[in-house]
Amino acid sequence: MIRNYLKIAFRNISKQRFYAFINIMGLTIGLGTCLFILLYIQDELSYDTFHSKADRTHRVWIAGSMGGQEFHAAVSCYPFAQTAMAELPEVEVATHFTPNGSTVVKVGEQAFNQDDFILADSLFFEVFDFAILHGDKSQFIKEPNTAVISRSSAIKLYGKENALGETFIVGNQNPRTMKVTGVIEDTPFNSHFDYDIIINENTWPINGADIWVSNNQYTYLVLHPEASPAEVEKKFRGFIEKYVGPQIEQFMGMPLAKAEENGLKYGYQLQPLTDIHLKSNLEAELKPGGDEQYLYIFGAVGIFILLIACVNFMNLATARSANRAKEVGIRKTLGSMRGELIGQFLSESLIYSIIAGLLALILVSTFLPSFNTLAGKSLEFISIWTPTFILAFVGFIIFVGIIAGSYPAFYLTSFQPVEVLKGKVRAGFKSSGIRSVLVVFQFVISITLIIATLLVYNQLEFIRSKKLGLDKDNILVLENGNRLNDKYQVLKDRIKQESFVENVASSSFTAFNIQTNTVFRGEGEETDHLLSAMWTDHDYINTLKLEMKDGRYFQKEFLSDTNAIILNEAAVREMGWGDDAVGKRFSSVGTGNYTPTVVGVVKDFHWASLRNEIKPLVIFLSQQNDTYVNVRIKAGKAAEAVDKIANIWKEIAPAEPFQYHFLDEEFDELFRSEQRLGNISLVFTGMAIFIACLGLLGLAAFTAEQRTKEIGIRKVLGASVLDVLVMLNKEFTRLVLISFIISVPLAWYFADKWLSTFAYRIPVGVYAFAIAGGVTMLVAWLTVTYQSMRTAKSNPVKALKYE
Repeated sequence: MIRNYLKIAFRNISKQRFYAFINIMGLTIGLGTCLFILLYIQDELSYDTFHSKADRTHRVWIAGSMGGQEFHAAVSCYPFAQTAMAELPEVEVATHFTPNGSTVVKVGEQAFNQDDFILADSLFFEVFDFAILHGDKSQFIKEPNTAVISRSSAIKLYGKENALGETFIVGNQNPRTMKVTGVIEDTPFNSHFDYDIIINENTWPINGADIWVSNNQYTYLVLHPEASPAEVEKKFRGFIEKYVGPQIEQFMGMPLAKAEENGLKYGYQLQPLTDIHLKSNLEAELKPGGDEQYLYIFGAVGIFILLIACVNFMNLATARSANRAKEVGIRKTLGSMRGELIGQFLSESLIYSIIAGLLALILVSTFLPSFNTLAGKSLEFISIWTPTFILAFVGFIIFVGIIAGSYPAFYLTSFQPVEVLKGKVRAGFKSSGIRSVLVVFQFVISITLIIATLLVYNQLEFIRSKKLGLDKDNILVLENGNRLNDKYQVLKDRIKQESFVENVASSSFTAFNIQTNTVFRGEGEETDHLLSAMWTDHDYINTLKLEMKDGRYFQKEFLSDTNAIILNEAAVREMGWGDDAVGKRFSSVGTGNYTPTVVGVVKDFHWASLRNEIKPLVIFLSQQNDTYVNVRIKAGKAAEAVDKIANIWKEIAPAEPFQYHFLDEEFDELFRSEQRLGNISLVFTGMAIFIACLGLLGLAAFTAEQRTKEIGIRKVLGASVLDVLVMLNKEFTRLVLISFIISVPLAWYFADKWLSTFAYRIPVGVYAFAIAGGVTMLVAWLTVTYQSMRTAKSNPVKALKYE
């Protein structure tokens, strides 16, 4: 029996190749798209889950406000971890670490640059579980001058994976000789921080070990299974009163209670380890995270695309089944039982579904590298091959096959043979109400996706073209300038001599990554203000092309500028100084007795993401070597500049690796997730439109076939090809218009909600809606016209003779 089902099913597929292609292709793309999205979502949800205590591990972060400026940072103070273990019974173990960015590592006479260098306490590996390749975890970084390195670092430094017992020298200032006590696997792709080398923090003297108001550590607490994070958070208030309060009084000159009356808010909170990647939007994150909102968006898109494919499948299966009514009548007349006929229809539908499922797996495995490039991921197809996935996938394939074949199977086989042979059933299939609803559903989704994609791209273009208040183009940023010691000024002077260089300036931070906050109080005032701070030399204004609003920038002829500062307009507004900021003095709480004078106000420039308003900024004159050297080069000279400056660097500082990046690349990185969202949305939107048009193509063919006699009569009575095409297009045009009307409010709602996350955004204008509607209508017309043209041009004699 099954063999007979399969033989007839493949025979029918062979006879109806066009419809078979549309059904299988649409469902293949729908399933494949869903698998891509499933891989993406699974990867995003897997961050930090590989740690055995992940469900009980929380990061401590600081939240508060001062002078109206809120701060929410992923850091805490040095003493917090040890104090929490000693005074909170709910804490099983605690650790903290400090990322030191990149550093120079020397093995023998060779020097290497290591990008992810971490100083951690001895309990680091009691909290975090990373794959151990060599060594005993109980001995990892337990003593000063010991280190654990990654597998790639071991191969880079020593040419072998097992580097136990090897030594290396780290740092140029106060260098230390390290002994390798462990080798671990490279940073997992789904970790919220990266590492190359992890060193015991006691290797160097620790400054500020008892300072509670200096927050520069990443602290993690593992709670006992029965402990409540909310109850633990309540106890943090005791830390504020016991430890932070006295230091606030010391630095601010007033008791904690008085400071809080003046608007100070200061507190610690817990964040689950597994929430950091998707749900954290704090300052000082270890690396850019994801966005939970995008997972919902992609998940919904995947479901809708699959629904479009399934609707196509069921729509065409239902439409084509009318043509098999006579077959059902004859089979029943010859003695076929209803159950056998149901099995026949369902088997054909299941074959379609199984073929599409297999092709979808091939599609995903083939194009996964391209999708990884698009999404910035390292997804592996094998990662979804779990027993749960296999059962779910097989179950879904069977479900789709049964649903698609159920209507013709149970409806057609329910009639008496005489009714079927007289054509009563075929007449009943002329109603297109259900099919119209399904077509509208498909195009509502497609149009909504088109509008959303257009708005995403326009917002990103707005960001890229917006005037930032500085010129980010053609700026080559040299890193690690602070390592050059007395060769620092020599390097800058040599670079300035090159013909392709327009200007050179140094800074403590890059223009889009300012990380230091300092507390200020205006002279004679009692209110404290939190301002971001950076240090630059005299040439920074000309190199970055900043504009002054009042006063002047630092100048070499003014020796008193060592006691001068520059404010941006936001800082002036924060201080409430209006147009009289120049000449004002600060009583700077955050920097001891230093009382600088404002000599200039620079116009606001965007030094962070455009998701946020420009924050107050104070600029100091550099008194020592800065970390970054900003080189403005002439347009079109980038390659020449990199090669030449690299040679100068190697000549002046041969022991220091040369590292650089371009400032515009750093700006683009701020919106990397949005750019990926736009790219992925574009692909998925294209898939949705393609699948919907496949269905439209099939329905147009079916409609034209059903109206063959009508078209023949119209042509005999003088109708032109154009008249026939307009007639066939009219119904589908109406459906697309209905889809557009429904999709407009949906798209506007979701687009406005996404754009509201940006402080600087485009309006939700009508152009995106007009383009989406026009594109969809044009595609629908072309699709229907392509299929209808053959019928419209056919000889009416043949059509009428056939009927």
